[in-house]
Amino acid sequence: MPDTTNFSYRFSSILLILSLLIAGLMPLCSFENASETDVLDRPRVLDDRLALTLFAENPDIVTPIGIAVDSLDRVFVLESHTHLPPKDYAGPDGDRIKIFVDQNRDGHPEKSSVFAEGFKEGVNIAFSPEGHLYVVTSKAVYAVYDRDGDGVSEEQVKVLHLAEPDYVYAHAALLGITFSADNWMYVSRGNTGSAP
Repeated sequence: MPDTTNFSYRFSSILLILSLLIAGLMPLCSFENASETDVLDRPRVLDDRLALTLFAENPDIVTPIGIAVDSLDRVFVLESHTHLPPKDYAGPDGDRIKIFVDQNRDGHPEKSSVFAEGFKEGVNIAFSPEGHLYVVTSKAVYAVYDRDGDGVSEEQVKVLHLAEPDYVYAHAALLGITFSADNWMYVSRGNTGSAP
């Protein structure tokens, strides 16, 4: 039977995740002098029961592309730094996963830290029903463990590898991940133009 005691807070957490993703993907600019076209291109909430608020922004979060919430309501975000970076990119050499903690539940994290780093071409993250974090990269899936519970991963174990083709073009890579309630892991793979 599902636990519904924290449903409203979990729903709020989901809304915060959406806000975090949108804030990270939106350019940082002022809309005061924006044209009508610019205003129409902004994200809009169409459901009166929902609200869009800023949870975190640059420099606390940069290029977020994957997000998951653990059983403690901590928000884990995968930052992409290795997918086609410009030649003069000053960011980290690898992708990293950051943790955001909103201890007082006011919609703004009081604490953020790096949970794991060093991934190449990371594309998504998800928690298994057992509470383990998994990271999908373009060619592999890793289980990322924090066995001592200090908020920093000390072990990354490859659990799935895309063996062929040797070269994975940008949109034929492993992409998404989810888990069923009975602990089956599902991983998606893209394919552009029905290439072999």
